[in-house]
Amino acid sequence: MKILGGVWKGLSLKHPHPTLSRPTQERVKKSLFDMLGAHLEESRVLDLFSGSGTLGLEALSRGAQEVTCVEWDPLCMRLLKENLKKLRGASPVICLQENALKVLGKLYRQKKNFDIIFMDPPYLKGVTTKCLRQVDKYDILTPDAILVIRHSKKENLPVAVGALSLFRQKRYGETTLSFYQRKHDSS
Repeated sequence: MKILGGVWKGLSLKHPHPTLSRPTQERVKKSLFDMLGAHLEESRVLDLFSGSGTLGLEALSRGAQEVTCVEWDPLCMRLLKENLKKLRGASPVICLQENALKVLGKLYRQKKNFDIIFMDPPYLKGVTTKCLRQVDKYDILTPDAILVIRHSKKENLPVAVGALSLFRQKRYGETTLSFYQRKHDSS
C-alpha cells in the first residue's frame, strides 16, 4: 500500500495482512481521490473505520488541513501510528481508538465538524446504515461536506437518510463507493 498523490506520493504504508482487513485497492483509492479533487484542499477529514489510515493519510498528503482517524482494533491503531511517524512535518492527525458508532456523539459534543468523512465499515454486518444514521443525527458535516462510504456491492444503501442524500455511486468489482451530501433547499 502506497500513498498515490501529493506531498508523500510513493511512500509505503504498513497495513494488516489482507486476511485481517480489506485494504482499499489502489485503483479504487486513485479513482476516489480523483473524484474529490480540489474538495480536499484545506479540508477537515474524518476517517471512520480507518484501519491503518490509508484514506486519511492520502487525504493529508493531498492537502487536507486536519485528519481524525477512528479505529477500534489495537493492531490497526498501532500500524496507523507507525505510518504517521513516516510523515514528518504532517498537519495534525488525531487518532482515536474508539467505536465508530459511539465516537460521533462525542465529536458532536466537542463541536467538531468535517468537510469529508470516509466510512469503511465491515462489509455486510449491518453497520453501514446505522453509521449513516448517526452521521445525520449528530450533524458533524459542514454545509458542503461529502460523506464517502466504501461498501459491498451486495449492500443496498438508502437513497436518503434524514438530511443526507445519495448523489453518486461507483462500482469496482465487489466494492461500491457511495457519496452523500446534505440536501440543499432549491429556493
